[in-house]
Amino acid sequence: MPLNGVTVAAAVAPTVIETYISHYLYRKPLHQKPTAHISYHEGLRLIRAFLEFASHHTVEQVQAFTSQWVPNPRWVKVDQVVIPTDAITKAADTLIGQLGANGVSKVGGCKWWQWRRNDAELRAEWIEMRGDYAERQRSGGKGRRVMLYVHGGAYFFGSVDEHRYQMQRHARKLRARVFAPRYRLAPQFPFPCGLHDCLAAYLYLLMVQEPEEIILAGDSAGGGMIVSMLVTLRDQGLPLPAGAVLISPWTDLTHSFPSVTGESELDYIPARGFMQKPSASWPPPNDDETENVKRGQSAAKDVHEPEAEAVKRFAVRHQTGVETNTTAGLLLASVFDRDGHSADTAPGRGDHLSIELDGKLVVLKDQIQLYTTNQLLSHPLVSPVLQPSLGGLPPLLILTGGGEILRDEQIYLAHKAANPKKYPLSSIYRPELDLNNEILDKYPSTDVQLQVWDDLCHVAPTLSFTRPAKLMYRSVAQFSAWALARAQSRSIEITDDDDVSVISSGSESSSSTVSDPDDTHAQNAVEVAHVGRAGDPLPAFKNHMIRQRVDRHGVIYNMAPESDIPALQMPTLEVGIIKPGPVRKWLAAKKEWDTRYASEKRRVQRKRLQEMKEGGCELFGDGERPPPSALAGRRKKGDKEGKKEKRKRKKSWGMMLWSLWGSKHDESTIKREEEMIGAEEEDDAIAMVTTNSALLREDGVLGNPKTKAERPRATSTGSRPRARRKSTMKSIRSDGENQPSKPRTRRRTVSVSDQGQTEGIVHEFRRNYGMEKNDKADIALDGASNDGFLLSPTYSLGQKTPSPGPGLVTPGP
Repeated sequence: MPLNGVTVAAAVAPTVIETYISHYLYRKPLHQKPTAHISYHEGLRLIRAFLEFASHHTVEQVQAFTSQWVPNPRWVKVDQVVIPTDAITKAADTLIGQLGANGVSKVGGCKWWQWRRNDAELRAEWIEMRGDYAERQRSGGKGRRVMLYVHGGAYFFGSVDEHRYQMQRHARKLRARVFAPRYRLAPQFPFPCGLHDCLAAYLYLLMVQEPEEIILAGDSAGGGMIVSMLVTLRDQGLPLPAGAVLISPWTDLTHSFPSVTGESELDYIPARGFMQKPSASWPPPNDDETENVKRGQSAAKDVHEPEAEAVKRFAVRHQTGVETNTTAGLLLASVFDRDGHSADTAPGRGDHLSIELDGKLVVLKDQIQLYTTNQLLSHPLVSPVLQPSLGGLPPLLILTGGGEILRDEQIYLAHKAANPKKYPLSSIYRPELDLNNEILDKYPSTDVQLQVWDDLCHVAPTLSFTRPAKLMYRSVAQFSAWALARAQSRSIEITDDDDVSVISSGSESSSSTVSDPDDTHAQNAVEVAHVGRAGDPLPAFKNHMIRQRVDRHGVIYNMAPESDIPALQMPTLEVGIIKPGPVRKWLAAKKEWDTRYASEKRRVQRKRLQEMKEGGCELFGDGERPPPSALAGRRKKGDKEGKKEKRKRKKSWGMMLWSLWGSKHDESTIKREEEMIGAEEEDDAIAMVTTNSALLREDGVLGNPKTKAERPRATSTGSRPRARRKSTMKSIRSDGENQPSKPRTRRRTVSVSDQGQTEGIVHEFRRNYGMEKNDKADIALDGASNDGFLLSPTYSLGQKTPSPGPGLVTPGP
């Protein structure tokens, strides 16, 4: 069955109808949950149904569906940009410096991941409100508020079009321009391809903006990408942005934290992980198949085997003297393997991952995550929770859903950034990444605002039409405005839409701002504040953190102490170690998919193994070994690149309707704003007419004051008097000319500035770098930010790559 708007609608329609009926029939159990709101309940179940339906289609089909063209609303201005080659090349050099010689060897070289199919261009998109664009054009400025947004999608699906309805709200709330790169997706372009593209996008921004004018933001996989970008910029001595927003960031691909083991009743992310129908792109051959080809064995020697054997084709083959069961691509053996080795649950240390399940040693040779190989799951640029230190970064806002399965790793990430020495690397990873704790000791704590939203799902702003999501957008705007004002050492004007916002006016049904009296969370906590607007000041950081628990009404409570949070009580040795719970779920799902799609898998295996025999990796030179899933490693010998693809993208009616639903709040807010501005203009016109009439009477220009024009009726708000007042305004201009009226502009703004929430931290940062307070002027003269935090020198693409600091691995030549 194809994956298109019609089939998706047919697949999710029963879920939508069933949810609507059950919501009202069995509403009482939902009373204390976000699903008490029908819009949130429907949205959550709809996304879950879509992901389930999409899992029975190939990776290519899912990518094609989510990358279709989605028209933008008339009040949003969109511009396409091509990232210049200089920025792409500089990003590659920066990433090579961060990986070091050992890291380059692990990812399989430094050339294959720079390759682009048919020399495709790296594109990005500017997203801005048309009203803000018109105002910026009148002022003649480039704008000093830019948000670089990296979309999520588990690294293998999603697009700027799919996420634009979210980005445009960030642009509206912050009165900023959003810059969104169209980065390459796995598994065809695995790690570090996407990271390379996002770094290039940021380096391009440094060509047109100052670093203190930039906020980085990302959701899910995009949030994890942002953390890796920040660490790379920090270690390579490049200018850091003003701050970063991480929305449900995916930062531990080893799935080592407790929340991943649980069920996902309040989340839409499948607890088993992502499964897809077999295709040319996924799954790739495992090591056994690769070794067979290298030894010259025929890729098609088993063509007459029954279709059921396809379930075993990516399995470990039988070994003498070892109890085996190759179902679902596994080897089940005794607790110790034939060499006497115990389970190896730390990715990257050996050739294969293995774990003990029910007294058996399960060796995992099939690739688990689409983003990268099993050996690289623990690489600190893949799983940032395994960075030696997350200190020395600009201020972070981390938004976490209390009901999502990735909750624990996000909470851990926030505390690790704010207190790096309390959450160091384990002895398993320290010898390779930071043997003498040089990186850990070098960087000071990062300021982090952590908000855990009760029972919300993964990336709740996806459900932008719901009340909790609207409040989350407020938090993002509030933090971003403060971070920009702090970095630029000045006050900035931000939109104050409290009078016109739907959630402020209370026009939404079932959106009371009063907590439920029987809410167990509310009973055990004391309310301290409400989610603020963009202009409201942040509370002061305490021990480099603002720790907040927020309910679905936006009421803020103090978060539980660290000693009561399971994610923070994990032994250091357990972080980055695969666990039995997630592995069991993945194995069960893999067995189901392998059995269901056995014939498709057999067909794909034959083709892939034949391609492997023919080779093609030598096109990149010696030492280049693209991962099995990489498209770069599947080019045949003698192939030449064709012309650049220029295909017209199809419009996605399904995603367009979803985007319209998600944009409804923005459109209604803009409409209310225009109506309010119109009313203000009318009141101003009346006041001006009255004032000018009084002045003319004093000068004797007008006669009897009891004229028709000054009767009470003239001050009504009818359409005819309003038109008359506009013409009167033009006729009494001081210069005597009928000048065209200027377009309407937003009048409701509020000034945002840093109020010393992080006082004293800047001086600590200077001391660590041997800098004194009077160095601030020198830094400003060099073109860097003068806020005392962004201390890296101004970066020019024409300059030589800065020498890397103490990196994650041994620096390369």
